[in-house]
Amino acid sequence: MKNKTSKRKLWPVVAAGAALLLAGTFAWTSFSQRALNDIEGQRVPEHGGRIHDQFDRDSGNKDIFAENYGQDTLFVRIKLKEYMEVAGQPVDADPTVDPDDSNTWTTFIPGPATGGTDATDDRQGPRSSLFNDYWNWNLGMDRVPGMTMYFMPTFNLDPNNFQTAAAGDARDFLIDGVTHPGDGTEGFWQTGNTANSIRPVGEETGDTHTATPVLTQDRAPLTAQQWLTLSAPARGVGQAWIIDQESGWAYFAMPLESGEATPYLLDDIAQTPEFNDNLAANFPGASEHDWRYSIHVIGEFVSFDDLDQFLAAPEDDTTAAQAIVAHLENQHTPQP
Repeated sequence: MKNKTSKRKLWPVVAAGAALLLAGTFAWTSFSQRALNDIEGQRVPEHGGRIHDQFDRDSGNKDIFAENYGQDTLFVRIKLKEYMEVAGQPVDADPTVDPDDSNTWTTFIPGPATGGTDATDDRQGPRSSLFNDYWNWNLGMDRVPGMTMYFMPTFNLDPNNFQTAAAGDARDFLIDGVTHPGDGTEGFWQTGNTANSIRPVGEETGDTHTATPVLTQDRAPLTAQQWLTLSAPARGVGQAWIIDQESGWAYFAMPLESGEATPYLLDDIAQTPEFNDNLAANFPGASEHDWRYSIHVIGEFVSFDDLDQFLAAPEDDTTAAQAIVAHLENQHTPQP
């Protein structure tokens, strides 16, 4: 690990969207965005990252991924949190949980507990596992094998504007509405499609953008434990997500270059087949319609010089995270 003496300001960001049949919150925090060019025409900032949220309530499609719309390389991690209440009672009754403070919600910890080759939605731990009775998640892009998935690049080129690119039924909390074109369904954007900003004139670039493929998933998301059991050469997993089961952070295993968007971390969500039975068993007397479920997404973007900020918080400075950050440093090729 390099010993860096300069620490740059962290930029807090809050943004939100909706989830399946519910009020879902989606937020991200971007840090180490240095000084930046003004937006004029197609000019883009030195550093700029945006979380995309493509959601369709009817189908449950929920595409969560990250875009680098700046000029320079970024590194990305995302954490997913859940909250559910039934008849006003939280599924996770830990006293630290505040329904009005999404940062206190339950961190998603994927499975399996040991072994396996891919991360699963078989949540682990006494708190995260409480949600297994109610919700199935599809992680990664195995639901669309071999398909090229397109997205519409952000029109919001202001790195000091922290809205998400929320499309379809998604809602950005800062404006309480949609911020990005598209209907949120799987495969809505196709090659050659073009679009313009749907925001009021002057808020975003007026240029016409063309649909661009997200990066190909080289392998399904895996847990850090699974990754650490691989040989040193095999740890070069390419364009994939590595999820630390201690902190819940999912790290994109490669640098994200200018104009690129990661493969999906989350692809869709759905109720379990036993949803209503589990609701009745765990909350006797509650109506099958008297519930609320939300997902909170926290994303962080950092430049190469500030990779050690991924380890700044004691709870994030895990053995797995140290290995992942060292791996990311080795994957980076400095600009000439």
